[in-house]
Amino acid sequence: DSMYYSYPKYADIVGFDYYPIYGWCKPDWLYKVGDSQNELVDKYCKGAKSTYQWIECVKTSSQWCDLSSRGDNDGSYDYEVKDEVWLAIAKGANAIGYFTHSWECPGYSQCCLSDAQIAMLKKMNAQITALTNVLCAGDSKAAITVKSADAKGLIAFRAKEYGGSLYLIVVDVIGVAGALDTQQVSITVSGLQGAVRVYDENRTIAPTGTTFRDKFNKTDPVHIYVIGTSTKVKRKKSSDFFFPIPRAIRADRGFPTRLFLPHGPGNSIKVYSCSGAMIRVLRTNSGTAVWDYTDEAGARVGAGVYYAVTHFSRENSAIGSLHRGEF
Repeated sequence: DSMYYSYPKYADIVGFDYYPIYGWCKPDWLYKVGDSQNELVDKYCKGAKSTYQWIECVKTSSQWCDLSSRGDNDGSYDYEVKDEVWLAIAKGANAIGYFTHSWECPGYSQCCLSDAQIAMLKKMNAQITALTNVLCAGDSKAAITVKSADAKGLIAFRAKEYGGSLYLIVVDVIGVAGALDTQQVSITVSGLQGAVRVYDENRTIAPTGTTFRDKFNKTDPVHIYVIGTSTKVKRKKSSDFFFPIPRAIRADRGFPTRLFLPHGPGNSIKVYSCSGAMIRVLRTNSGTAVWDYTDEAGARVGAGVYYAVTHFSRENSAIGSLHRGEF
């Protein structure tokens, strides 16, 4: 591990792969996708780098693995791929790639997917694309608890705030040994009022007080909940208050980015990485600040997505994203 820990120092974006079914023949190891993502963020990158994860998406297992109970197409099922993707995102992955190679398709194939996998990828990737601004927004500071009625059930979640709404991504980690295939999950959001919309499912849920409940099963293990602006959600105490602006600023290649904020003494702009690490503080009294793509130490940052948070009063901030290309 000590050798691998040194790699992120020299990389702009850090990724890895873990294939519980394709590589290990262990459908009950899907939870390790989340555990490995946690390790990547916490131990390797310490929250300072954007991360990505390769996800298995092949209708066969590898040539060293055989799940006889699944027949010839013994790779990951479509819903298992979906579970791995959203589990990785819930644990902090900023991007997803798919491993689609097979040596048993028959023979070698660079793209060996089942019809069910292809259909699922089309729908899921469309969702991820539509939610790009949400997924790249800062984590919510709302007080949230998520709990399964099954003592052995494992649930992962991540909350984002964008455009005045709270987005709650909840993932049932399927295949856990001893856990039920169907999970009854209760979700409590402090201050919750009004109906909760389930993203892309054409349904809403009426909460009981500040708690609402929903069903998850192994073939439908992911739900995304949207709590609108009418909900007076209570947030954990923080000195920063983020109100996302649905507009991106593109930092063109080789040109500094000019940022604007209201005039006033003590105003500042803080630049954050996609993982939430603070990169640079820009101060101005004139209403204009320029970021030259360097951090606080003067070192040039890597290509990626960055956020400029303007601080112009204790309880009023605005956030926009900086999309920049390669140098």
